[in-house]
Amino acid sequence: MNSKNGDILTLGLKSIVTSLLIILLLTTGGGLNAFFLDRMLDISGQYGGIHWLIIMVVISTLFVWLPFTLIIVHGVKSLSKANKFNVYLQLFIALSYCLFNNAFHESLALIALSLPLLALILLRSNNYLNFVEFYYELQKSRRLQKLNQKSPLK
Repeated sequence: MNSKNGDILTLGLKSIVTSLLIILLLTTGGGLNAFFLDRMLDISGQYGGIHWLIIMVVISTLFVWLPFTLIIVHGVKSLSKANKFNVYLQLFIALSYCLFNNAFHESLALIALSLPLLALILLRSNNYLNFVEFYYELQKSRRLQKLNQKSPLK
């Protein structure tokens, strides 16, 4: 394997690992912040804990799964903004919990605050941007290939 192929392989692996790490951080942070949102608003006390858990698991999973799936399958580049919105929402919930409950000394609250921050740093990295751009260009070339196959020969 020559140097150029090794660089391409390294770039691809870094992009995939970065994206998987972002998914992990957003999913874990979403679960923790759903817990803190419940502690602040006492929603499970009003509607029941199992209902709250099921709703938050579904919403959290879709909020992370849907943008990444559409980026990979359909090359929708603009959905990377949905991931940033997810991060900002998690940061807002974690900061609100820490401020209202004076919980900056609680390790779980600090973890819930640090996970979206780490995801935000990774979302701004070149590896993630390469990941999004790769799948956008891949889907664009697939569309052009289908268009060329459908057009009559000249």
